Amino acid sequence: MQLHVKGANLYYERHHANRGPAVVLIHGAGDNTEAWYLNLPLLTPNYDVLTLDVRGHGKTEVLDGDYSNEAVIEDIRQLLDNLDIRQAALVGYSMGAGLAAGFAATYPDRTLAAVLSNGVQSPEPPTPEQQQQMQQRREAQTRAVQQGGMEQLFTERIASGNTFTQEFAQRETTVLARYRDIVLANNPQEYLKRMQTFMGGGRPAYDQITAPTLIIVGEHDSFSSPAVARQVAALMKHARVEAFPTAHFTAMEMPQEWGRVVYGFLQQHAPGG
Repeated sequence: MQLHVKGANLYYERHHANRGPAVVLIHGAGDNTEAWYLNLPLLTPNYDVLTLDVRGHGKTEVLDGDYSNEAVIEDIRQLLDNLDIRQAALVGYSMGAGLAAGFAATYPDRTLAAVLSNGVQSPEPPTPEQQQQMQQRREAQTRAVQQGGMEQLFTERIASGNTFTQEFAQRETTVLARYRDIVLANNPQEYLKRMQTFMGGGRPAYDQITAPTLIIVGEHDSFSSPAVARQVAALMKHARVEAFPTAHFTAMEMPQEWGRVVYGFLQQHAPGG
């Protein structure tokens, strides 16, 4: 479905409307609503689940040229307002984890709970070396998409061994084929506009999050480590960390196990049907 919000036509999907509390799933960079296909069956029986295409991804059309985190957070608020949903649990993966944290910090009274999966950032200011590494990563990703489109981005993600462990990538070829389709469904020019904003953005105000929070990390994830997750959790009033033996995309690499942990957390803090 398409909803006109300030500066964009936001694409979203609603699953099992009016059944249990609302849960908003926010995908990662280079993904879209389809990225949750393995996880939806675990949540929809008892929750009113919303998925959306973040600006720069999928079927969302950006009209005002604003691809910032702040604009996406406002898109989510307007979506909830339009559907007359006062409060929701936010579940975000990677880039989506930062957006979920940003929403929870900005609108604490509207956040039932937050799940930050594979996307928390160190609360410490980056060192000059870390800044250089981030800049190099940003430039390398931009070159890859400019030269080979989303196909090149997918290829490099799989080859890196950080999105999925190599064992999973070799074994689960059907899942990888579906993931390739998800990545390739994005417009490369729109994706780059979002990345130029997102990768240069600041860190969420973790210490402003008051809702119960579950932080999920992969033990083999070089982007968001268990050590950083524990640092972030220490800044919050009600947070805990769960680590999985995965790379970056835990929700796709171990969907059943991820789903059980997330569902149990949601049942504790936002009980559904």
